[in-house]
Amino acid sequence: MTEKIIPQESDLDSIGEQVAGLIDDFLEPDAEYLNAESRGEETFELSYPFELWVIDLSDRTKADSLDAVAKWSKRWHHQVRYKEKAIGYALSKLDPDKERSWIVSEVVKSKVAEKIDDAIMQIRENKDLKDDSELRLLSLQDYRVCAFWMKDAGEVYVIDCPSSFKYLRPKEELHQEKFLNGLLMEAPIIGRIGSRDDDYQR
Repeated sequence: MTEKIIPQESDLDSIGEQVAGLIDDFLEPDAEYLNAESRGEETFELSYPFELWVIDLSDRTKADSLDAVAKWSKRWHHQVRYKEKAIGYALSKLDPDKERSWIVSEVVKSKVAEKIDDAIMQIRENKDLKDDSELRLLSLQDYRVCAFWMKDAGEVYVIDCPSSFKYLRPKEELHQEKFLNGLLMEAPIIGRIGSRDDDYQR
């Protein structure tokens, strides 16, 4: 099994520089930002990175546990905050051609970033976690579901899901088995609902 390399504090500087080169596309024009004396001035911040896991329900005969259908994407999710507000997220991964080097594959403006921040706050207030490394971010694009998986505790906190769902609700905490059973009783979303801003797409 390949060793999982976690971005360290020193790596965040490199990741942040890459994000800075992409973030202009969705920052609103702002006097404070535009008048920054240098491009290196800190105008945004990145959060502690979370492992991004994707759920694969293509073969439901194997969906007998969350461990069986959740796959490590080899990417890391970073909350992007500007003026202390979550405005989007960045995705990073190891550069396969360079040792201990990180590539930012995408920077996305998304309303779900605020919901992720709210979820982090709720979990920290109500759970006795050693640190945020115990949280795995779950994504299921076909169902427009985003959740935190507290694997050690065997629980899932639903961050966001379609309002049409009957068995899952946003801001709901469930045992991981009940979460998966509820998910399996829902139907995939056909077509895109709303804009990309409304859904976690990766």
